[in-house]
Amino acid sequence: MMEFKGDEAEACRLALHVLGFSEPGVGRFFPTQGLVSSVGIPNPPLFIYLVAIPLAIVRSPLAVVAFVAAANVAAIGLCYLLGRRCFSRLVGLAAAGLWALAPWAIVFSRKIWAQDLLPICTTLFALELHAFLVRRRPSSAFGLVALFAVATQLHFSAWVLGPILVVALWLGRDALNWRYLVLGITFAAALYAPFFIDHSGGIVQATHHDTSSHAPALLGRFEAALRYTLAIVGGDRMSILLGHQAQLARPLSIVLGSAALIGIIGAAHAAHEPEQRNLRVLFAAWYLLPLTLLSIVPVHDYIHYFIVITPLPFLGLAYLLEAIIRRRAAIGGTVLALSLVAFVALDIRFFRTVIRDGGAPGEYGVAYRYKAEAAAAILRLNPNRSIAVGLDQRLLPSRRLRDIRFLLWNGRVDTIHLLPARTGYVIVDQLRSFSALPSGPSKSFGPLRLVKVPLQSTSRLARHARGRI
Repeated sequence: MMEFKGDEAEACRLALHVLGFSEPGVGRFFPTQGLVSSVGIPNPPLFIYLVAIPLAIVRSPLAVVAFVAAANVAAIGLCYLLGRRCFSRLVGLAAAGLWALAPWAIVFSRKIWAQDLLPICTTLFALELHAFLVRRRPSSAFGLVALFAVATQLHFSAWVLGPILVVALWLGRDALNWRYLVLGITFAAALYAPFFIDHSGGIVQATHHDTSSHAPALLGRFEAALRYTLAIVGGDRMSILLGHQAQLARPLSIVLGSAALIGIIGAAHAAHEPEQRNLRVLFAAWYLLPLTLLSIVPVHDYIHYFIVITPLPFLGLAYLLEAIIRRRAAIGGTVLALSLVAFVALDIRFFRTVIRDGGAPGEYGVAYRYKAEAAAAILRLNPNRSIAVGLDQRLLPSRRLRDIRFLLWNGRVDTIHLLPARTGYVIVDQLRSFSALPSGPSKSFGPLRLVKVPLQSTSRLARHARGRI
């Protein structure tokens, strides 16, 4: 029942090219960039190479999302370790429990998105900050630089870790071993070199693309960034995916998001040892950087831009709850329990919507299961024959069909079809608005409807469809 749309399909498509498969009408190539970001700059290709690993074992998007989910589960365990080392065992347990049940954390752990691997990178980065600043471990300089390079390859939002890295290296300069720093910089340069060599011109051109005219004014950007900063904690803005959300989500996000921010700043203020204070101040700065930068820079922001601050909100919230528990154990324990129960309620609402509707009427879309079943049916009905797919009877190419097209290719990846299509299928997403079903035999797969449209090999449509699937 996972989300699987164009971006997820494109990541899998590029990963198959990494593995050497030939795509009908495209052939073979080795990807040196990932998907194009929302600001028009191509992403580095590291995520595509990582996606190729599970696809090499099991050639199914389910293998990839299992890989992403496993990384996020590992991040929860590392969050407990981080909380225990930086604060206390109770903070570690509470932070890990809250993060494990937070609605957006669950959504981001079951998608094939590069930024969905950020949580394990940021949690490891925070652990390396502790090792370098508190434990004074020189080798952690390599870990910090290497993790920064990996995280920024996954998503550009991770560049906010740059100032944190620089300040950390300066604060821990007496423990800095230059050999480890040089090794880290060498690793980062090697990771980025192929991407910059192949795409430096495109990157420069994309940076001149004007996005400010489409962005809200300063106050609007601040309000949006603040709401996203709070939403990532409590589940607000889930209407983006579902078309609606529970009434509990926004007030819960305001209360818990504000408490998390107070907790992370309060933890920095309460630190007594200089090393712990430096670490916690960096945590607070890291937490506030996306809010600050996305208020200043004239671009549209999105909820996934704030994945980079996790797990800090849950550490701050857990720290504040521990402070309450120390003074009033019954009150603090009740607040923690109620927070967990509220998260569970939102999670149940989310999954109930997806299961009941076969997806969601918002940006979540039709669930993967039904798209995979529809693609399998097309292949079963048309063995070794070329086919064309579209959103209406014109069967014109559409970015909205990248998911179906990938599933069709993946279903018979070892066979190349370049003959004109004889049969076409109109894919009707009944979660979206549509006027009327085209005529022809049809079959439903959840909210997805498949309508068969016969084509003539000599027609313009057949010629247009040549080599498409």
